[in-house]
Amino acid sequence: LQQKSKKVVAQYSAGMKRRLAIARILVRQPKLILLDEPFGQLDPGGVEMMEHFMTQWQKEATIIIATHDVARGKKLASRHLHLEKGQNTCP
Repeated sequence: LQQKSKKVVAQYSAGMKRRLAIARILVRQPKLILLDEPFGQLDPGGVEMMEHFMTQWQKEATIIIATHDVARGKKLASRHLHLEKGQNTCP
């Protein structure tokens, strides 16, 4: 990000905007983190980085994610809720 520090954020690529959002979380260390499609628009390295950070954040914060990548979401979740047509389909 430092290489792009003089650039207007609106000009960043989608992946760079995701990385900036991760940096903001790291700086603020919130107790509640809301992530909407956290793996979207990331390359494989970015997905791996996001998984790593989410695993670390779980130690200090509550994380709520909304994702269409159900398998990855379940892998990272301690609890999950699956909505289909507005109904909870978890057993």
